[in-house]
Amino acid sequence: MLNDEILEEYINGFYGYGDLNAPLWFVGMEEGGGNSVGEINKRIEVWKNRGSQETEDLFDYDCKIGITQFFGQRAKLQTTWNKLIRIVLSTRDDKFDIENIRDYQNRFLARKSSETCILELLPLPSPSTTEWLYGDHSKIYYLRNRDTYRNVVVKFRVPFIRTKLLEYMPKAVVFYGSGYKDYWTEIAGIDSFTDIKYGIRFQKKGETTFICSQHPASKGITSEYFHRIGQLIKEETVL
Repeated sequence: MLNDEILEEYINGFYGYGDLNAPLWFVGMEEGGGNSVGEINKRIEVWKNRGSQETEDLFDYDCKIGITQFFGQRAKLQTTWNKLIRIVLSTRDDKFDIENIRDYQNRFLARKSSETCILELLPLPSPSTTEWLYGDHSKIYYLRNRDTYRNVVVKFRVPFIRTKLLEYMPKAVVFYGSGYKDYWTEIAGIDSFTDIKYGIRFQKKGETTFICSQHPASKGITSEYFHRIGQLIKEETVL
């Protein structure tokens, strides 16, 4: 069984990776992983032992839980991360060849004191939106199925992320996963993403540019799409 006491602390207290002071935030639906009870217990116990932080250093945390294939000289490019990195590099016209992307993933992405922060609307890792092992291995009532879980946790996670956004005022926020647009507008405090540039929907509010992006793992989405997001941020925002 899952360690429900720590699991519930994790659900309430863990929001993602990187530095909340970063000028560029990425906000997604949930992270992948969570393929077994053992893996999930390791994730939450390492998080607890490292101080139950709202955001973790991506490299340090992943190495502690045994996810090492995305780091080092032969690092595998992670499907979602490498598209987010393309956005970052495109904001400053850096080269986005494979080795440059690998180097950024290795050394900079969502690290503490970095320029990026990756937050998740839903806290629990899952291999896909069609799989859900928590209901069979936890006694927490709202984990009995994915719909109940989502309906419960968004009620406190949406306002929490909104509060952090108002506190830290990032220069640009990229929400990825257009199917969650209603949550993205609520977090951003806007009615909709009314402006379009380079085929990308966005909305500016105050000093922040909010962007609604397709998910990096969506079928048919090209690398060029994410380069255009970076170009949009470069033109609309002073990072």
